[in-house]
Amino acid sequence: MSTVSVKVPKEIEKELEEYMREEKVDLNVAVKKLFLERLDEWKIEHAVKMLESGRVSFGKAAEIAGTNVWDFARILEEKKVNWVSEKTVKKDLKGM
Repeated sequence: MSTVSVKVPKEIEKELEEYMREEKVDLNVAVKKLFLERLDEWKIEHAVKMLESGRVSFGKAAEIAGTNVWDFARILEEKKVNWVSEKTVKKDLKGM
């Protein structure tokens, strides 16, 4: 594991302290949990953008998002993302 140091404004420090109290965790656990949650969100956002732009297939986008294809399909449905097009179908068929 690596150690990462981060400086945060006082306002954020207060919010972080409140989070730690509510979640009953120490600073290390709180920061790690928040960091990993946001990183997971970013991976999904990135995968959706890649899929929408046609740069990756549906299967590859699910992989980038760190999910299985069924969960990724649900995510796309929740986000109201229409990913099926002639281009994406051809790309997915090539991967088979």
